[in-house]
Amino acid sequence: MGVHGLWRFMTSQRALIKKYYLHDTKLVIDANNLYYFIQLESGISNEYRGDYHVFADKVKSFFGLLRKCGISPYLVFNGCQQLDQKLNQNIYKAYRNIHAVQKITKGKNAKLVPELGFETFKHIIVEIGIPFVVDDFNVKKNIAMLANEWKCPVLSSDSDFFMFCIEGGFVFLEQMNFPIKTIQNERTGKTITSLYCNFYDFKNFTKMFPGLDITMLPLLRGVSSWRDDDQQRLFANFLDNLEQAPADFGIKITATEKCSITLSLLYWLKNQRSVSEAIGNVTQFIANEERDRAIKIMQDTVNCYKELESSFNMKKYFETGQFEFSVNATNMLKANGNPLPQWFLKSSNRGNVARFCLEVLHQQSLVLYSQVENLEWESSHACSRHIRQVIYGILILHDMDKLPASKQSVEEYDRNGINIEKCEVKPILN
Repeated sequence: MGVHGLWRFMTSQRALIKKYYLHDTKLVIDANNLYYFIQLESGISNEYRGDYHVFADKVKSFFGLLRKCGISPYLVFNGCQQLDQKLNQNIYKAYRNIHAVQKITKGKNAKLVPELGFETFKHIIVEIGIPFVVDDFNVKKNIAMLANEWKCPVLSSDSDFFMFCIEGGFVFLEQMNFPIKTIQNERTGKTITSLYCNFYDFKNFTKMFPGLDITMLPLLRGVSSWRDDDQQRLFANFLDNLEQAPADFGIKITATEKCSITLSLLYWLKNQRSVSEAIGNVTQFIANEERDRAIKIMQDTVNCYKELESSFNMKKYFETGQFEFSVNATNMLKANGNPLPQWFLKSSNRGNVARFCLEVLHQQSLVLYSQVENLEWESSHACSRHIRQVIYGILILHDMDKLPASKQSVEEYDRNGINIEKCEVKPILN
């Protein structure tokens, strides 16, 4: 999701970011982030909906670099979104896709991933033998937890990882072709091949801002999300009234005008004694009729960093291939509140269940993203609606008698012209 301005601020601080020679280590990779990075930042042309052979070569080349440096990658994919957590963001993304299609159909450049790109990515990593797992939810915390268990770094370009205490560090995914450097081991004299990369250690952050509780950083995401226009409007008055950080705030800070809002947020956060106090102070700037919604957004944001855990032991799965399900973890529930069976979760965690099936089972809604098409015509997803209805029927029709009448359909969000509209789609079995 990301915090507005946080990536720019963190990467501009020389005291925080160090050059690092990465080699001979495990590396936990934010797989969804890597997929989008390769698709959108490596020069692949997608105006005709996917040069899949070029994409495959880019993926194989990337993992080839890691192999040269003795780096063992472990990919963790996002699973289902938490209930209602990202519906607005997914709708925002659908609008952004429409705008990209408008540009592409006019001969302009725009970033848009192809419809089958994600499945292609999974197929390639299976082909070249890269271990991966699909988490239950979209929880960055589990990536950080796995890295800490192995005492190894995380690779991503998501600013969310600045909010975790990752003992092995956070390596920035900034380029496809990381420079390869050879260094000499001072003790053995052996020549070592390594990736030369930018590296963040949270301990440098605590030195730069003594007294600031790093575990409260998730609050920044609650009040300063850059992907949700409605959320930006909700917290605009709070942000407009932030006290500017004093000149002596922090140690060895490279201050710029573009980073002033981030510094002011960090200064404000340093003066909060607890999460509940901080939430109460924010709501003073929110209209009465919207305070409950603002409180829920902030609480949900904080909770998604500390409460949800994977239903299984991810480390044990990677090391043995065996699932060990946790009794206390937050399991994925169906829309009627019943847990999904373990045989289904195992198949999902192995990547054998399409993500849209998880969304339908968990929250009975699905956002459909536009392809390159004539926007004056009906959405291209309309031709497969009957097929989706049958899939919905297989997934949830047997639970319908346990749901209220208002919940006996799947909410589809699809393009109508250049707008996104909701449609109630009835599950069927024929």
